[in-house]
Amino acid sequence: MHSYKQWRLLGLSLSLSLLTICMSMMPSHASDTMITDTVRGSRTPQTRENAAIGDMVRNRGFKITRTGNHTTLGNGIDEETTWTFDVSEFPSFPSCSDAEIVPCDDILKSVRLKLRLTPQREDIRTDELRIEGLRPIRPSEIRTLPVISLGETRTVTLELLSDEFYRADEILSILNDPDNNGQLPMVYRDDAIISYAKLTLVTELSLAKAALVQSNFGDQGNFEVVVQEDGELCHYWRDNDDADLLWSEGPTECFGENIRSAPALIQSNFGDQGNFEIVVWQDDQLCHYFRDNDRGNLRWSREPTECFGENIRSAPALIQSNFGDQGNFEVVVQEGDQLCHYFRDNDDEDEPWSEGPTECFGEDIRSAPALIQSNFGDQGNFEVVVQQGNQLCHYFRNNDRENRRWSREPICFVENLMSE
Repeated sequence: MHSYKQWRLLGLSLSLSLLTICMSMMPSHASDTMITDTVRGSRTPQTRENAAIGDMVRNRGFKITRTGNHTTLGNGIDEETTWTFDVSEFPSFPSCSDAEIVPCDDILKSVRLKLRLTPQREDIRTDELRIEGLRPIRPSEIRTLPVISLGETRTVTLELLSDEFYRADEILSILNDPDNNGQLPMVYRDDAIISYAKLTLVTELSLAKAALVQSNFGDQGNFEVVVQEDGELCHYWRDNDDADLLWSEGPTECFGENIRSAPALIQSNFGDQGNFEIVVWQDDQLCHYFRDNDRGNLRWSREPTECFGENIRSAPALIQSNFGDQGNFEVVVQEGDQLCHYFRDNDDEDEPWSEGPTECFGEDIRSAPALIQSNFGDQGNFEVVVQQGNQLCHYFRNNDRENRRWSREPICFVENLMSE
């Protein structure tokens, strides 16, 4: 087992969730960034008879709690439904006290909430909605719904950044609260079943998420950057044999869709030149793209070769290890509040990613991990550094052991970190 004295950085390549790159290739105009999160449930959740005040049942992503006189829980009468939106993929929002740097109205330009609700009483004019920690609201869009037959599902869209609801500084105070860590807790109270909720935040802040490697193109070796732009991945490069060291004028290519994180980028040993390989958070999974650097057109794959994982909550970290003849791909990513490890068997002609993680470990994880294979042991251990709580913590996997388990307890060595 590693001791603290053995700890070395070993050329640690950090997977940063926010990388600010000041170079002429980047667009100079401001554009809105849209961040979304969705919670789903059933229109007919589990019910419980003779429930006591405070009893709770789950409806997938929602929690339903009895609050009133009606004793059947889960039928949408006299109940409180709670859920949480997770927008922690965006690095820390400034507070409105920084308005001299970023105007408050640019930090949050819109906070839109889409709800599907099934009223269980004809009169739901007294139903309340709130962001936990802020005042309850009786939304006019719900108060003015026409009387409908019970059990008929309606969809309403609410602008939470409005005179009827909340100011930007109020919402930012909840997002920036250390106890929430980029999450927005929501409450709906009284006489409807909530089966779908989608939050859309619009901000003018830049969400630059990039990965950088030095490739083997040219005598010096070019710099290669892949960055998230408007939901796609775009590739730039710098010719390091050129005396002026100029970056490409615009991206060589953009690809992918619904990209939600910084990409993890390596140059692998596939082919004579070595392919570029990317794993990135796309939609609700991790997806793998590559560029065949032996082909003349140097095009990125149009579709991901495979997508895997679930409940993704960070950018992934990617390396090519020394396992197998070709060298497997190894990925560590935050899922929920843990880290999970996946691999791809590059000696298998079908090149499948592992069916589910080999192992999940850690707790209260709050950032993307950094991953390397070190020179500890004969095989070389896997080493991870990640923010856990408000500390920076180190985990490792002893690759010489037969069970190849990740360490149960981390070594933590930096405190009082800000969340991503």
